[in-house]
Amino acid sequence: MVFVRLLFARHPFSFDYDAYIFIIKSFSELSFSEIVGTNLIFPYTVSKEIVPIEFGFSLLVKLVSGLGFDPEITYALIASASVGLRVHTMRSLRVPVLWIIWTNIIAITLLEANALRLGVAASTLLFGLRQLHWSRKLTGFFAMAIALTFHLQVIFFVAPFVTFYFLSGWIRKSTLRLVFTLVGLSITMVYFVQLLPMLENEKLQEYVARGTSGSSGITVTSLLAILLLGSVVVALRKGWAHEAEPQFFLAILTACVPSVFLLVFLTDVAVVGDRAWQLAFLVISTFFFTNWAFSGSKRIPLYMLVVLSVVMQTNVLVRYPLSNFFSPPFPMIDYSKR
Repeated sequence: MVFVRLLFARHPFSFDYDAYIFIIKSFSELSFSEIVGTNLIFPYTVSKEIVPIEFGFSLLVKLVSGLGFDPEITYALIASASVGLRVHTMRSLRVPVLWIIWTNIIAITLLEANALRLGVAASTLLFGLRQLHWSRKLTGFFAMAIALTFHLQVIFFVAPFVTFYFLSGWIRKSTLRLVFTLVGLSITMVYFVQLLPMLENEKLQEYVARGTSGSSGITVTSLLAILLLGSVVVALRKGWAHEAEPQFFLAILTACVPSVFLLVFLTDVAVVGDRAWQLAFLVISTFFFTNWAFSGSKRIPLYMLVVLSVVMQTNVLVRYPLSNFFSPPFPMIDYSKR
């Protein structure tokens, strides 16, 4: 369905659709040696007349377009493969079918139909996390590393996750250590993003140039996100007293906290805080249904997750839609006039 819908997408389809078609066309004209050699400014590959793109995504574009597909078909193939990998991962974790459909309506609208690189990175990250959850560490960390080469913003989730994953024994010995770790990582990320204007990189400068974001700061979404994480913390404390496996989900929760911190406090650089939270929401929505606490203690967090998803669904489909993927039945918006 995703492939067919995108195959017949026409200008103007979303905010960034035309830009991605141009990116695919540009990088398909480069050779593999140029992508990873002469045109590589790690971790980006540069091409004429466009901003730098992560070299992993550039290679993926070259691999698919090299089969003879035009940019529109290449886009549709990459996007549909991304959604397919994500759905497969969610089903293998026994996520309820209706929840898979519900969350992927949000994800496709935000990611594959508009921010393709982040969509591919998010799906690859989910697969890597699933492998780690199944104690397949080699493939898990490899997939997470590959995700970073598709979109560097994945680092805002990967860095705190890996930190907690390897240092969980030390961090969990006291609440003070946990709080210090979370606050320290969050502040470090915010200060890092504040330094973006000082870095001479075209892609980073593009994020800075977009300015403020109306969805950042204290909003309904950010407040619900805070309440969700708080309710999960309470449920985790109860889960430890029962036959549950909360350790891995605690690492997921820890990695989500800096993303909420960025969403609330990073109001002067658009995209970064929003997308950090979008990725975190997708991850926690996927692993929520694993055995991290007994069912009774999950009830309030589940209510919070559902309410939050309804708010996000309303925002991305009705109030501030980023694509026309689900139009109809939702109204068609002409992005060329915005």
